[in-house]
Amino acid sequence: MSAGIGWVQAACLYFVREHGADDAPPTTLDIAAYVYRVKPTKGGHIVISDARHVAVKRALANLRRQGLVVSRPAGSGRALRWTTPPDQAV
Repeated sequence: MSAGIGWVQAACLYFVREHGADDAPPTTLDIAAYVYRVKPTKGGHIVISDARHVAVKRALANLRRQGLVVSRPAGSGRALRWTTPPDQAV
């Protein structure tokens, strides 16, 4: 029996709801940087550990299964951009 969403899912959902309607919705990496409060390096790169990246990917996958977020390809490669479903847009 589930006790509800955890803190990683809650933080992911908050960030997607705040930034999902932007011209370029956040990627999984953008969301992970927000959740774990990671600042870009001097070169502008975001460095996230594999464990934290996987935790955010799992949280977003669970939110997608619940119908709270949707994903779309971010261009070339495997990156995804995350938004709220059209019927739940804020």
